[in-house]
Amino acid sequence: MSKAMNGFQSSTTTNLYVAIPAGATVEDPPALVEFLLRTAWSVSDQEPTRSITVGFKGATTPSDWVALGTDAGLPLSDLTDQASPSLDADDAAATFGPWPGDVPQLPAGAITLP
Repeated sequence: MSKAMNGFQSSTTTNLYVAIPAGATVEDPPALVEFLLRTAWSVSDQEPTRSITVGFKGATTPSDWVALGTDAGLPLSDLTDQASPSLDADDAAATFGPWPGDVPQLPAGAITLP
């Protein structure tokens, strides 16, 4: 979670970064992106008022996670880069329901571990 001030207004974001273990295979990338965004929406002790973002540490395949999230129908923010899909807080609430969302379960078969 991070806080920012713009004049007298503050905003909060939740950032969730994960590392995919070496040798693991992402079998269902869109499901993984949605799972991670749902996870970001369900954690933290303060409600995000600006955005939620997920990112990947280290090399991952595929590398354009934003395209995969968009293909899955997620209304991703324009403020994203290939490796860090982001949702505005209002879009997260519209997509996943009120904060904090239910803690999701990783979809079966989304990742194959070595």
